[in-house]
Amino acid sequence: DFDCDPVHIPNGANIDPDPVQPDLLKTYGLEKDGYFLFLSRHVPDNSCECILEAFQKLDTGKKLLFGGDGDPGSEYAAALRKIDDPRIIFPGGIFDPAMVKELHHGCYALIHGNQPGGTSLGLLKALGYGCCVLTLNTPDNAYVVQDAGLTYKLSPEDLRGKLRYLLDHPERVEELRRMALARCTEGYGWDNLADEYERVLTEAAGINTQ
Repeated sequence: DFDCDPVHIPNGANIDPDPVQPDLLKTYGLEKDGYFLFLSRHVPDNSCECILEAFQKLDTGKKLLFGGDGDPGSEYAAALRKIDDPRIIFPGGIFDPAMVKELHHGCYALIHGNQPGGTSLGLLKALGYGCCVLTLNTPDNAYVVQDAGLTYKLSPEDLRGKLRYLLDHPERVEELRRMALARCTEGYGWDNLADEYERVLTEAAGINTQ
């Protein structure tokens, strides 16, 4: 038996705020700050219907790149793709890391809808890229972003209101981008986490580093 106090060390994320190949956005007919971004599996647990309904009734010329796909043969995912709105782009799964990076850097804001518990790696990635993040208000998501992002209820009306707020306040979008990088660097940057792993392991091994 071991007599020790539990230690929590979270997952980490790379801090990568600088675009490298912005022309990749042209692949989907996009331009910097001209779209909202969703990149996740097309399953109910990711709030897909709520996000799409909120955007459909949003008065904006910006687009929504709704990346990702469902399980093979998923009727749920197929039904989502039948939505008739020329502003919504369904590119399917996107697996090229360079494209994923540029889509994050170019978006006006990222919409995150993860409902299950735990720290979302996709949410951490968005913070590390310096995205303005709008995430579903669950205890875990809210803890990750804290004041460095906005949260919304699982309601198309509430989400639409938050999207409208971001559209009307571009200065707030810029502020949240800076805060996202700071939050990720402090709470989830690998340099800080590596130091914590080293501290815990040296203490466990009884190594005196002084």
